[in-house]
Amino acid sequence: MRADLKRPFALALAFILFAGLGFTGASLISFSPLSAASQVTAVSVEAKSVPPDEFTAIDKGKIEDAVRAEVRALVARDAKRAFAKLTPSTQSFFGRPDKFLQAVADELPPILVAKKFSFLGIDRADATNSEVLITDVFGKEWLADFEVERQENGDWRVKGCVVQTNPGQRA
Repeated sequence: MRADLKRPFALALAFILFAGLGFTGASLISFSPLSAASQVTAVSVEAKSVPPDEFTAIDKGKIEDAVRAEVRALVARDAKRAFAKLTPSTQSFFGRPDKFLQAVADELPPILVAKKFSFLGIDRADATNSEVLITDVFGKEWLADFEVERQENGDWRVKGCVVQTNPGQRA
């Protein structure tokens, strides 16, 4: 790969998550179930904020769903579907679905031959990452670190991915 493309490519291919949106409050409806004369009353509730390094169960599920959809699209070699699951910045970097799929084939081939995968956890340091253990069709294990990013509409999309040999196996 050309040296001038390595850094942006690594950032773009580490394709995944930054959770910047928070839940600040909600209106709930409360009522007394046994009182026929009860009135429905709106109550303002302040939600407990989630520390930046923690995620709700819903966030975790959505992050895993985003990564799962991306991996399945890549294994199926469905460039359009895989491209659609990327963040807008990563889509802009690659420009076209076929160019993205070719980059994955060139730089991250284990993802394309994944037979099974399991989620190891979600980490948040500089960005939000979902760690995934991938087993390829040859039985070799790989650690994939998917960076994901929450979109304004609440969806999670893949921003990039870094794949390395599982430390417990030989390359």
